[in-house]
Amino acid sequence: MARVPAPDRDLLSRVRDSGRALFGADGDQVFAATALVEAHQLLRSRVDERLEPLGLTWGQVQLMVALRQLRAAPIAQLGRRLARHPTNVKKALDRLEEAGLVSRSRDAHDRRVVTAVLSPRGARALDAALDELSVIGFGLAGWGPEQVRRMRDLMAERLGP
Repeated sequence: MARVPAPDRDLLSRVRDSGRALFGADGDQVFAATALVEAHQLLRSRVDERLEPLGLTWGQVQLMVALRQLRAAPIAQLGRRLARHPTNVKKALDRLEEAGLVSRSRDAHDRRVVTAVLSPRGARALDAALDELSVIGFGLAGWGPEQVRRMRDLMAERLGP
């Protein structure tokens, strides 16, 4: 699994310091966008580091969480729920099924529909992954409750519920 590089803090300083000079009124937006990308890389790096020993990726954990919540779900429904193309969901399910973490079956009424279910082994792997991620506050260790709430609210406001 490829590691995500750590964020370039010098880049953020340079963008912040020169943003208005280079981009005028858009300088703050350039800084905010750059900061979001760098924050994503930092979070991804922290999450990947914790999941790598378990042989899982963040995308697989998200898929397994969705399966736990839905109990059983067709690939198309998982794709919609995770905002992923069904082909990408199928590929992720292939890897999870190969590892014995999910099982799939065809719908009895419509053989075109493939339904996925989290296996007991998958449920244990998901619990282990969530425990690992909880140790690092899902990448937000060190954030206070108010900071997390403000970020959650801002993201919900800007990106939708």
